[in-house]
Amino acid sequence: MTRSTTRSLPRLRLLMLSTALTAIGVALAPTGAMAQAPGTFTVSSATDNGAGTTAGTLSFAIAHANLSPGSTINFTTANVTLTGPLPAITANVTLNGAGATISGQNANRVFFVTGGSVAINNVNIVNGKAAGGAGNDGGGGGMGAGGAIFVAGGSVTLNTV
Repeated sequence: MTRSTTRSLPRLRLLMLSTALTAIGVALAPTGAMAQAPGTFTVSSATDNGAGTTAGTLSFAIAHANLSPGSTINFTTANVTLTGPLPAITANVTLNGAGATISGQNANRVFFVTGGSVAINNVNIVNGKAAGGAGNDGGGGGMGAGGAIFVAGGSVTLNTV
C-alpha cells in the first residue's frame, strides 16, 4: 500500500501542475497575443482609467477588440471620461458611439491608431491632449498633434464625429 501511494504521488503532482498551467493559460488568454473571433463589446462605464482590465470600459473594449480583429464596440453610456490614456487601436474595429461624448479631460489623448481599418461613428471627442516630446541629444521636441485622434498606421473612417 505504501508503494502504491508513493507511485501515485508523482501522478497527482503532474495532474496538479497540469491543472495549474491550464488555469494560468485561461487567465492569460484575454491579454495574450493570440487572435480571437470578432466580437461585440459594450461600453457602459462613464469613467475609464485606460488600464483595459474592467469590463464595460472603453479601454477593455479596445484591448479585447485588438485581439479580435473585425470586432464592434457599441456605447450604452452617454459620456466617457478618461482618467488615463486608452490603449492604442491595432486591429480592424468599428466603434458605434450612439452620440456619446468622450473626454480626455485636457490630460489624455483619446484615440491612438497604429494599425487596422478603424471606423468611428456618431461620437463626440472633446478635451483630448497629446503632449509634444522633449527633444533629446540636441534635437527639437515633437509638436504634440493628435489629441483627439492620432493615426500612426492603418486607416480611419469618421462618420458624424
